[in-house]
Order: sequence, then structure tokens, then C-alpha cells
Amino acid sequence: MTLELTIGAIGILGSLTLGWFKVLQPMWIKRKEKKKKEYDILVSISEDIGYMKPRLERVYEEVSPNGEQSLKDQITRIDQNLHFHKGIHRATINAQGVAYWLSDRNGLCTEASQNLCHLIDRTEKEMINNNWISWIHANDRDRIITEWTASIKYQRVFNERYRIVKNSGDIMRVKGYASPIPGLNYNAEGYFGYLEEIT
Repeated sequence: MTLELTIGAIGILGSLTLGWFKVLQPMWIKRKEKKKKEYDILVSISEDIGYMKPRLERVYEEVSPNGEQSLKDQITRIDQNLHFHKGIHRATINAQGVAYWLSDRNGLCTEASQNLCHLIDRTEKEMINNNWISWIHANDRDRIITEWTASIKYQRVFNERYRIVKNSGDIMRVKGYASPIPGLNYNAEGYFGYLEEIT
């Protein structure tokens, strides 16, 4: 009786084991396939890194050719040099007595020389944007606005005579001239202009 129970128990255990194996085998296979895919992905990434490393090293050499400077450091140095040369340019024109101003591509004043501010009795801060229009004599204002707007629109030279009302209230006759500053694509990036008093 005991032998029969033992054989029966072994048979049941065998059936259960076979049943569990049939249930678990697909899970094991899926897990193994997943692990294989993960391994293949890691191998692929490793190969990509190996492929990219020499190229990244070459790019690093290209952007840091002078004493291991970063690209950011080089751009900063270029900006500092441009600022310095702009200061020299501005000082040179001021030393020559030119009453000049600069505008952006939309015709808004971005910079005014000391000579210009002295000539029309205004501060540089007052000159910024389109404030200068309000100082044009009322009888000349519409004509000058029309001509300046057309010069900006068609990127052409502005060359007009008009009157300005100084801060003191005195009226001054001037010749205003502005020329487009061409950019890389030959479109105006801004305007360089100057005023001369007509005596």
C-alpha cells in the first residue's frame, strides 16, 4: 500500500512539475529573450560609443585649438575684442567732431555720439528709439517721417534738410544724412547717420 502511495505521489508530483514547466517555460523563454535583447542593446551602445569617441575627440580639438580653450571662452574673447574695437571706432569718430547716430534695421536709434547730444542739447538716453521725431519742427515733421519711413522700407539713403527744436527752445536748421549698413546677405542691418548744422 505504501509503495502504491509513493508511486502515486511521484506520479502526481511529476504531473505537477510538468504542468508548472509548461506554464513557466514560456515565461523563462521570454525572460531569456528579453535579457538577450538588453544585452544586444548594450553591445550596440558600446559599439556606437567606440565609433563616436574618435570623432568627438576630433571635434574637441577643433573647438579648443588654442591652449585648451572652450568654444565659449573663444566666443567671449571675440565679443570682448569686438567691444574694444567698437569703443575705438566710437572714440575716433567723436574726436573728429562728427555728430553721428546709429539705428537698428527698423530705424530706431540705438546709439548717439557725444557730439550729436551736444549739438541738439539732448542726452543719449533721450535720443534712443524714435524720440528725435518729437524735436523736429512741426512744419517739417510729416515730411521727415515720410522720408525716413521710405528710407527704412526701401533700404535707401536718407538725405534731408529740416529744423530741430533744441532743448532751450531755439530752432536749428540741420542737414540729416543716413546710410544703410549692409549685413552678410546685403540687407540693411541698421543705419549710420549724422547731423550737420546749416548756418
